[in-house]
Amino acid sequence: MSFVRFVVKLLFRVIGAGSPRETGWTGVLSPIKLASMNAYDRDLGNSDLAVLHYGDGEYAVIKPGRFVVCAVSGARIPLDALRYWNPETQEAYAGPEQALARWRQLHPDEKA
Repeated sequence: MSFVRFVVKLLFRVIGAGSPRETGWTGVLSPIKLASMNAYDRDLGNSDLAVLHYGDGEYAVIKPGRFVVCAVSGARIPLDALRYWNPETQEAYAGPEQALARWRQLHPDEKA
């Protein structure tokens, strides 16, 4: 039994409304699935590739996964090791060397 079903059954019992089956709420409970993101969770879909929205100093997870791909080298970057990204181009980088190389491609007239 899922946690959601347990809580709903408990609430029905506390308020004295009978069971969800008696009141017709079983159809509402069947499609409920909790989305989680945990390093040990095996149900991350077909791919471990995460989709992120990169902001200034933080990122938001759009699609859970275990890694993103470096825009310069193509290397897999685990989310817990992700430190370099560009919010303007929405790209992730494996390290400072790749971030600097991409910056030089984007700004050929400026010196680094």
